[in-house]
Amino acid sequence: MKRKGFTLIEVLTAVLIVSILAAICMPIYTRAIERSRAMEAMSNVKSINDAIYVYHADKEKCPSKFKQLVVTLPVAGSLDSAHVETKYFAFTLGDAPVDVPGTPCKGVVAARLNGGDYQYSIYNSFRSVQGKAAALSCAPASENPKSQAICDALGLSADGTPTEE
Repeated sequence: MKRKGFTLIEVLTAVLIVSILAAICMPIYTRAIERSRAMEAMSNVKSINDAIYVYHADKEKCPSKFKQLVVTLPVAGSLDSAHVETKYFAFTLGDAPVDVPGTPCKGVVAARLNGGDYQYSIYNSFRSVQGKAAALSCAPASENPKSQAICDALGLSADGTPTEE
């Protein structure tokens, strides 16, 4: 009498193959997700810096709160301060090392929240380096190579020098 089904060896082999594939793919997937989160933060930083420029052009002073800016952020709390947190980043007005071009106002910094191995900040540098405009920089908050890998994947280095991809 023949029985239909899989032997224990066949099932264990299939589980082993799936486990190996998952071990290879998960770090790549995690890094891709982190890069997309960083790209969203870069977009928000650019929008906020543009809003700072518009606010200064209109009021001739620097903003002190996010609610003064015409910008939409996915924030659960109040915009009544210079520091707001989204799900993945903390944005702080006036914390960037240089001014928004055309204003005396410091730009915004986006620092990664609860990123585990990924701890970095994205901010404006507004310098021209080697003939390329470097509007944003990424600085790892730790010596962790994963944080540096995200900055490199974004094409931004800590000194504002665009990296080659």
